[in-house]
This record gives sequence, C-alpha cells and structure tokens, in this order.
Amino acid sequence: MELNIDLFDENLASPEQNKKKELEYRKCLAAADRIRDRKVDILGSDALERDSCCHAIASLGERGRSVWHSAAGQSANYDKDTADHEFDLALQNTRKKTPSVFFKMCKAAGVDTAPENSFDAYKPTDFLPEGVAPSAYEDLETYGFFEWNNQYFKMNGSITSGFSPEPFSNFTLEVLYHIYNGVFPRRVVRIRNIRGRELVLDVQTKALTSMNAFKEFTEGSGNFLFWGGPADLMKLKSKLYEQEKSCMQVETLGWHTAGFFAFSNGIFNGQWEPVDENGVVAYQSKNYYIPSGNQSYADDAYKYANEKRFLHTPSTVNFRQWEREYTLTYGKPGYIMLLYTISCLFSDYIFKQRNNFPILFFFGEGGSGKSSMINSAQYLFGRPQDPLKISEKANTDKAKIRKMAQFVNALACLEEYTNKIPTEAKNTLRGLYDRFGYERGNLEGRFSTESVPISSGVAITGNEYPDDDPLLQRCILMDYNRNTFTQAEKEQFDRLRSLQEKGITSVTCELLGYRSLFEKNFVEVFKACGKEMHELLGGNNSITARMRENYALMCATYKIMSMAVKFTFSYDELLDYMKEIGIAQASKRESGGETQRFWDIMLYLLNDGKIKHGQEFELNGNQLLIRFTELHQQYLIAHRTMYGTVGLNASTMRDKLKNSEAYAGHIDSKRFDDKKTSAMAFHYDKVNADIARKISLNHGNNDSTDAESPNQLPF
Repeated sequence: MELNIDLFDENLASPEQNKKKELEYRKCLAAADRIRDRKVDILGSDALERDSCCHAIASLGERGRSVWHSAAGQSANYDKDTADHEFDLALQNTRKKTPSVFFKMCKAAGVDTAPENSFDAYKPTDFLPEGVAPSAYEDLETYGFFEWNNQYFKMNGSITSGFSPEPFSNFTLEVLYHIYNGVFPRRVVRIRNIRGRELVLDVQTKALTSMNAFKEFTEGSGNFLFWGGPADLMKLKSKLYEQEKSCMQVETLGWHTAGFFAFSNGIFNGQWEPVDENGVVAYQSKNYYIPSGNQSYADDAYKYANEKRFLHTPSTVNFRQWEREYTLTYGKPGYIMLLYTISCLFSDYIFKQRNNFPILFFFGEGGSGKSSMINSAQYLFGRPQDPLKISEKANTDKAKIRKMAQFVNALACLEEYTNKIPTEAKNTLRGLYDRFGYERGNLEGRFSTESVPISSGVAITGNEYPDDDPLLQRCILMDYNRNTFTQAEKEQFDRLRSLQEKGITSVTCELLGYRSLFEKNFVEVFKACGKEMHELLGGNNSITARMRENYALMCATYKIMSMAVKFTFSYDELLDYMKEIGIAQASKRESGGETQRFWDIMLYLLNDGKIKHGQEFELNGNQLLIRFTELHQQYLIAHRTMYGTVGLNASTMRDKLKNSEAYAGHIDSKRFDDKKTSAMAFHYDKVNADIARKISLNHGNNDSTDAESPNQLPF
C-alpha cells in the first residue's frame, strides 16, 4: 500500500478528463484571439459579470492569465496591473470548474469559440496537469519529461488518443555543483522524495553513469526509487548536466594557489567569505568546494575529522593581545615558537626562495610544557590537531608525510622522538626540511604517479636530542626543561588559555593580510639577517651555514612583521637568545652527532677488548691521546655492527673531531707501547664518554667475561 502511494499521485487526471480540459483551453485561446482581432468588449460595465468571467477563466489555472488579459483588454478603463491583481484573486478564490461563463459571454457578443485546429494536432504539453511549474512545458518539449510534486513524469499516449502523465520516480534530483578534482570527478546533489525527505550528498560521477550504479546510489540513500529505463535516465542526465554549475575542489586546507587561505568553513583573502550549506564559496567568479564544510557531514564524527578542526572562529582578538599573552606564558622559547608559526603562514613562499624550511625541535623532560607551547600556537589554525607519535609503529613514515601534506602553510606536531627510531625514520624526518614527500601510483595511466608533498612546518618534541648530525643541522634546537611553575605563571597560562578558547584565527587573518609585505621584503631582509648571523656565530666551527640560515629565518620574520605589528620583545633580545640557542646547539652537535658516536664506539671497543689503553689511546690526567688511523679502522667495523650503517670516512671523521669543543691539538711524536707515532689530543673533561671508568674496570677485571653487549650500552 505504501508503495502505491509513493508511486502514483491521486490527483492525476484521467486521459478523458485531460482531453476535455485541453479542448476547453483551446476554445478559450481561439476566442481570445478573435476578441483581440475584432476588439470586442464582452465584459461591459457590470462588475458582477466581470468578476464571474474572471473566475471562470481562472479555472484554467495560470495559463488562463493571457486569456483574461485579452478579454479585459478591450475595456476602455483597462489597466494591466489591475487585471493581474483581479486574476490573482480569482486564482486563489474561484470555485468554478470550467470556463463556461466565459463561453456564454462570448456567444452573447457574437464571438465564435470553436478552435481552429482539430484535436489530432494537440501535443503532449496540452495534457500537463494543473499546477505544474511553467518550466514543465519547456522540460517536456526539450527533454521528454517534466517534474511535478517531487516526482519525474513522462507522457504516454498518442496525438490521436491523447496523453496521460506517468511517473518514473518517487523523487527529484538537482545537481548543485560538478566538482572537478582530476581522477575522481564528483557532484554535489540534492535529492528530495514525495514524502518531503531531502538529502544533500557528495557522490562520485560513476554513481550516475549506469542504471545499476544509479539505483544503488539512490536506494542506498533511502526511499528514493527509480523505475524508469536507461533512456529515461539518459534524458534526466541531459537536463541535470546542462544546468549544473562547475566547481573546483579545495584539496587541502590552508594556503591555496588561487590566492586565499582556506578553512573548513570558508576562505580569507582580505575579507572573510563563509561557505554555504553545501560547502561551496565563490571567489573571483569561480566556485570552490570545501568538502569538510558540507553540512551533510556535520554530524559524522569520522568524515573529515581533522579538516573540521581547521576552523575559523571570528573574534575580536588581535595579534598584539595574543602575542603578549603567549610570550609572557612561554618566555624566550615562546619567541621562537611564535616566529616559527608566523613563518609557517608563508612557508610556501619561503620554500620557493630557499628550497628548504627548518624543523623546530624541543628537547626536555616530560611535563615541561613543550607540547603545550606547540598546542597554543596551533590555535592559529583552529582547534589543534592531534600530534603524531614518532615512536609508534602504527605511524609509518608515509603517515608522517601525510600529516605534513594535510594542510598548506600550517603547523604540525610530532612527539616522542627517540634516537632508537630506525634510520629510515630519521631519513624521513630529515626530508621534512627539504620537503621530500613520496610518490604513489594513480589511476591515470599504467606508470602514472603523483607526489604527496610536505606543505607545512613541523615542531618535534623529545626527551632526547638527535644524535643524527644531518637531522640536527636541519633543526632549530631548544632546551625546554621546566617542571615547576609559580602560581603567577599558572594564572598567566590560564589567561592565555581563555584567549585561545575564544578563537584566535582572527589573528591568523590579520597576519595573512601582510603576505604581500612579507613577499616584497623577504629576499633582501633574509640576506641581511644571514650576514648578521655569520657575524654573530661564524666563529664557531660547529655552527654550520645551514644552521645559521635557520636562525636567520627567525630574525627575518621578526624584522619583516615588525614593519606592520608590534612585538613585546625587542630585536636585540631576539639576537641574544638566538646566539644562546646557536651555541647550545653547537655543543649538542659536538656531543650528540657523529662525534659522540665515535666516542661511544670507542667505549664499546675498549669494553670488548678490541682496543687497549697504551696501544690505540692513552689517558693521562685531563689529556686524552688517540692514534686516529688505528682507531678509525676499528670504528668502521663497530659502526656497522652497532648502527647497521657505514661510518664516516677517515677524512670527514678527523675533521669533525678537530672541530669539536674537546679537541686540543696535534702531537707529532708520541710513543704508544713500542711504537712511536703522531696523535690527536683532546681535553678529556670535554669528551662525553667515561673512558677512565672503563679503563679502571678492565684493569680490575681482566679475566671477566661479563662485558656489556652493544644493546646494554647507555647510548
């Protein structure tokens, strides 16, 4: 029973009724033509007769309006607007079922009402039901079907027997936007059935290409039934595709090459433009589709979950307010985090100029506030994204890259770095600096590939600082070890948190307004800051040019943005802190990179009996002497065993030892055991290795077999 109600409308007229209606309409048209041609006033001056005639013609529905104007137009006091008003009232109030009163008045005035054409000449449009929209006539003539009461109809019959409407669906469909995004073009459609249920859906075009796929899509969405044939579906698509609007999909939120910054709920370029309920926003005469902004997905907790967090919340908070609270909360490390986040907003341009973008690395114990500092900065991009834990096996290297590719010119956070992660993972982290993504196959061709890029800045946290020197050089490394906080500091954090909860993406929009200023000045200012960093830190051999350039970027960001906004800290304060960071990072590099590995391997060799005090090295007080050539050969073998990779060649390793803080000079002649040779000298107190203890243990336990394995060593 329910199916019958859904399929057929009880108000549909029979073919005989339609035939009679159309004949009456034809007679009215013929009479109207003759009234105009002969200029016959059939209404006269009687107001009641005039009103009765108008109501009779209104029985034809909206298409009777032209007949009424023909009849009323012959009166001396005819006014078009008045006539329209009379007909509108008649349409609303008439109880007349036929135009018979009009026919009688025509006959009385000597006007013939016989149609000029026979019934055989009628068309399917002559049998359209009353109340259809004017567009139904055009649709039936153009596409062979029409829409009425949330259903599609076609006409069955012939010009001799007449026509009757037959439904072939219990719904209507509207393509709101055709979304072109390369491999998988899609359409945003609105579907509405005769029960009034309406959905807006985002579907791939392949769901509309065949009868089976189409029915699977409609019936899978609910009570949306289609029982037409393939020809009916093709006619329907002809209309839908012709009337649809084209739309480009915003693949990633953040900075878009069209010149705007996309959030999940709109775009910004000088002014805020929200998306409509379908996730579409117009910009410079083009439509852009943001899937996460489609209200159809608002209640789906899993669909576009991360993108929905990338949300603009209009507020009155400005940069000056937020910057003050942020730097008061996080102090000097907050200077760098803040400047790094600002540079992330323009990282596409910075990378274009430099072919790299630095990594921010916070080293410190758990609970020191490293993650909170990053989290606070991420509020500039809506609700902060969940950090990715580097050490978790589920988070593959490709997963880390996809995290960086999810947004453009934003900030991502990677947590729980440890030096125990595989070499491949460290290589992936290095690649973030050069924005090396990965390639994957696509469906466009047998050998076609596409790149998954790295498009955002990244801040890494860990309890260990990197022992991988190439990675260390690509980072701006900062210690952040604070586990106790005063009551005043806690209250300051609460003030910042209160500001963040209001939404601070208004600050982001404010900063984005200075993009042209940043682009105009970056090259020149960065070059000047590079020279400044060289003068400040160039004397330290452990601070490489790459590291100085990373520091220079922070200084350049400060200088450019200070042309438009005010910072609570001065440039001199920033320089002092950058120098402090540089020296500290150089020290970590000496003790935490390949140099440290060399000393760690020396401990392993000593413990394993591969080298001995007095033969390959000698420790005398604070002076450590080594026979480099002999040690290096053992170093290469042990490096492969311990780390699974090839160690540095002799020339490179020697240079790194010479550039380390512990290096004391070269000794031309020194006797080791029974040989006289040259040696490298080091300040033992600056070597981060407990060689003296190992010598003592070996001396007292020459017969011991309990030597530590590589896995037991503390590095």
